[in-house]
Amino acid sequence: MKRKILLAVLAVCLLNSGPLFGTTEENITARIGQYIDALVKSDYVAAAGLWHPQYVETCGRLGIKYRGVENKYDCVSPLVENIPAIRSGTASWTIAVSMIDPAHYRAIVKVATPDTAISSEYYAQSDSSGIFLIPRFWLYLNNLSVLKTKYFDLFYHNPDQLNEFAVYDVDRFVEVAAAMLGTPAEKLAQLERTRMEYFLAESEHEVAELLGFPSRGTFLMTSDIIISRYLPDYHEIARFMLAYSHPDPGLYVEPFVDRGIACILGGRFGQAVEVMPQIANFTLKSELYSMNDILTFQSFHNTVGNIDFSFPLSCFLMQAVIDTSNVAAAMRSYADLSGSVSEINGRTSDVTKAVLEKNTGKTWGQIDSLACAFASVDPFPNLKPGTIADSGQVVFQSGTAEYLLRVIYSDGWYNFLIDRTSLEKPIEGLITLQGSIGTRFRAYKSFLWHEQFPTHVYGSHIYGIRFSDSEVGVYDYFTNRLIAKYVSGFDTSNKLVSGKQVSFRIKENVFRDRLDGYVLQLHSSGTPN
Repeated sequence: MKRKILLAVLAVCLLNSGPLFGTTEENITARIGQYIDALVKSDYVAAAGLWHPQYVETCGRLGIKYRGVENKYDCVSPLVENIPAIRSGTASWTIAVSMIDPAHYRAIVKVATPDTAISSEYYAQSDSSGIFLIPRFWLYLNNLSVLKTKYFDLFYHNPDQLNEFAVYDVDRFVEVAAAMLGTPAEKLAQLERTRMEYFLAESEHEVAELLGFPSRGTFLMTSDIIISRYLPDYHEIARFMLAYSHPDPGLYVEPFVDRGIACILGGRFGQAVEVMPQIANFTLKSELYSMNDILTFQSFHNTVGNIDFSFPLSCFLMQAVIDTSNVAAAMRSYADLSGSVSEINGRTSDVTKAVLEKNTGKTWGQIDSLACAFASVDPFPNLKPGTIADSGQVVFQSGTAEYLLRVIYSDGWYNFLIDRTSLEKPIEGLITLQGSIGTRFRAYKSFLWHEQFPTHVYGSHIYGIRFSDSEVGVYDYFTNRLIAKYVSGFDTSNKLVSGKQVSFRIKENVFRDRLDGYVLQLHSSGTPN
């Protein structure tokens, strides 16, 4: 991060140079008290002056402004949400400060009403420039290297986090999202000039340390940065591009809208969008949940709760909105279904349906039917059981004591025919695809590989195809994602195993290059040899 000290405007200097007495903890308590007082008085200039000026500048550098929000640098804080209660006198607050190190402090602000009690974390930095509030993630972003791409300042710890494809694809995906969302050309040019800050963490634990809550990655709406374990984090980049592209975004939005559009563009954490149809189809067919169950913030998080179900449903509901009308209808819904915390919490499913009907010109029944149809039309779009050709152009063949493998190319599909030498052992195999990872990032190591095979050294593996008698999965070790999946439990017409043969087919475009451009190796078990 650019940690140089910026020159503050005179008003900020005067604000932060008032008389301080006692210990640093007492002075920080006083500063936070001043901050709460400024918010209560709606004095947002004074409130901003209590934050580090570099952080405030960072929060405004890309020009995203949320409707009705004056303090973007702290816009999602529980304290800020309860300022109206403090202003009306129905809530009281207390502050407890503790030292992290001689220059940094943590404060817990508790707000109590007759009915509720909430806590907010704040952090402060005390040095020769004064005492300023800072975001939590500033505490952990030390000794980082930076790689400047077309649209990002990419901060990272070690060269083994980077590979050439991921670095290239983070920019390519921005342009894909911009094309779909209709991002104005001048805004894309501004992003290229300014660049977004992207912090690549080494583990989920580090992401949680940076954010203060468990996560694999997120787009921070306060400061317009991405903190993630993934590169690219397609889902969170898509969420950023939604807010960046829209002329009037609300602070909070019904989650099925922004999560659904983000899934259409970039899948979800560690999964490509092509993996989602079988989950959505299974969810709907088994009547676990319906599209009605994701229409409000409360039902999305409480009725469904699990993103394994809510994200795929959201993906196909928003796909139906787009297909019944256009992307503009989805963007209008993004604006109409966003707003303040009270607006989001107070919205009913009937109101949501009315908004979707207005923006698409279709009834809710028509939208719902189309969304369900999209989820069921092809639950396994790029990986299916069985083959479409048992003879033809053989692109690979190999054998072990347990398996004989042939891969035949036909009509846009790679057909995998695996003959077992024995019926006694359970089916569990692995096919690895290796290739050059380029000269620029030779040190790269896939964290997904390490999770799957902790005792095996990673060595230029680009893909892995893991198969058993019940499922097949294709893993991309450059983006650390599951990019194709077949699970027999989601399929009533399973044809994965027949006698001694396991057979499946994978669409050609799942892979970035032709299959014969990789070094394939068949492994007898579910782990490398």
